[in-house]
Amino acid sequence: MTKSTGIGRGGQRPGAGRKKAEKPVLERPQVPVAGATVHDVEALARSYTVLAIETLATIAASGEKEAARVVAANSLLERGHGKAGGAVQDGKKAQRQATAEKAATGGNKFAVRSGPRLAVNNA
Repeated sequence: MTKSTGIGRGGQRPGAGRKKAEKPVLERPQVPVAGATVHDVEALARSYTVLAIETLATIAASGEKEAARVVAANSLLERGHGKAGGAVQDGKKAQRQATAEKAATGGNKFAVRSGPRLAVNNA
């Protein structure tokens, strides 16, 4: 077996690999961190409500990805109409829970048993 000379054997090559995407620089408002109260932060957040709703509406209407449009639409609906209520009372989980409670309180083998009855009264 001869040893080859002048031929590279792996290693990092210039220009190889995934290119890094440029990330946009977002302008953030100056938030007073030192000495800021909860009220101050809430007021600052509320000042961006209109911008946030407009942004969500824009994404919901013409977002590039379908997942982004769905999330934006759901977010708008939750803010406009409140979050969806709890579990449906007639659902499968509710039926299973009711069956389990009935089995636990009924007189069958899964019921919680009372303590032993004492035959002797020492009073």
